[in-house]
Amino acid sequence: MAAIKARYYQQYNISPEQQDKMEFRDIRGNEFFRDTYLGSAENKKGNEYGKMEKGNGYKAKHLSGVWATAPFLHNGSVPNMMLLLTRDTERPKYFNVRSNQFDPKNIGYKDWKRGGDRPCDEDEEMLCFNTLQLDKKGQPMGNSNMGHNWGVSLSLDDKLDLINFLKYLPPEPEYSWENQSDNY
Repeated sequence: MAAIKARYYQQYNISPEQQDKMEFRDIRGNEFFRDTYLGSAENKKGNEYGKMEKGNGYKAKHLSGVWATAPFLHNGSVPNMMLLLTRDTERPKYFNVRSNQFDPKNIGYKDWKRGGDRPCDEDEEMLCFNTLQLDKKGQPMGNSNMGHNWGVSLSLDDKLDLINFLKYLPPEPEYSWENQSDNY
């Protein structure tokens, strides 16, 4: 984990003093659940997350609080972070979405398994995420969990270190409670 943190801090030019302040924060501190009001705060501050800029991309939302946002990918097709760091061909094609139990180790759904790649039964369709689902014309519905293979070659220890780092990732300064007015 130290190597991952060092690369992060170096990439974003975070001073040792800032690192100490960030790492001192605890999950039970005043930053806990800070991201729950981001929608209105983004609009009020004019951050325009998701707005297309010149070029081929968009401003992605910050990963602070990502531990509470499973399932992952834009379409919710990966039940937990550990599976996101697994080769796409090894991810489940179907998974249970009825569980509301959180898996703190892997960040995501705790009870997602439903027996391998067994297709969803008709009576369980509302409780089962189908990454292979086709529309009435036989075209893919956009539920695929393929691609996004960054991190799949990391060792298990490095994957766990990365997941643990993401659990404690500090918020962007403009969203910290200390920078908010009484209007929120």
